[in-house]
Formats: sequence, C-alpha cells, structure tokens
Amino acid sequence: MNQQQIPKYLEISQQIVSAYQEQGVNLSSKVSGEILLLTIICKVHPSSKRERVQINPQGELLCHLTVPPIEGAANRALKKVVAKILGVAPSMVTINQGAHGRIKQLVVELPLTTPKCRQGSLYIEKIKMIPTPKIIN
Repeated sequence: MNQQQIPKYLEISQQIVSAYQEQGVNLSSKVSGEILLLTIICKVHPSSKRERVQINPQGELLCHLTVPPIEGAANRALKKVVAKILGVAPSMVTINQGAHGRIKQLVVELPLTTPKCRQGSLYIEKIKMIPTPKIIN
C-alpha cells in the first residue's frame, strides 16, 4: 500500500461509518491498513421461529436465529447471518466478547481493496437494507 492510498481508504471508511450511524448503528471503528474494523454490539435471540436482523433503538443489531444455542451452533449461525447482511465472508466476523451470552461484541473486517468495495458502496447498500426502529413522536 502506498502513501497516496491511505487518505482514500480513510475517506471511504468515514463514508461507511457515517452510513452505519445514519441507520442508527452504534459502533466504533478503526482502519488497519486496507481493512476497516467495525465493533458492533449484537443481541442474539436463538431458537426463534424465523431468522431476521434489525437495528434496535439502542443502536445494537438484534439477531433472531432459528438455531438453538447448543455447542456453538448459534454463534456460527450468527457469524453467517451478519456476514451475509454486511456483504463479507463469515471468516471476517469475529465474536470478540460474549461467546456464551446473548449480548455479543462483534468485530467485522471490511476489506477496502476489492473492486466493488473501493468506493464503499457495497457496504453502504447492505446496511441500508437492515430494518431500523420506528420512532413515534
């Protein structure tokens, strides 16, 4: 990576983080070389009737999984669902804290170098597809 690419990656990263925050996601971020690391809190509801992901009013991902929490099956399913929704491989989603609880801290690696991701548009499109809470005045 040359020095001219660094400002471009920072600009793309800021666009992605802004889009997530506009959708109501409470997160922290860090650029590490050519990868944007997002730390997101996720509340998991295993053994649900249907699979769905939402953003709750606190800015956490609310993940309803059909898989029971037996022998890490729900954690594996969570990684797959979050990866699919955010447009990355399941190996790019790590459970940083809460592996045995319902509230988890996820670290998601978003590569900034692939052709479709260089502008950040893929990640921005994906996050806008997640339902957000309805605010009633």
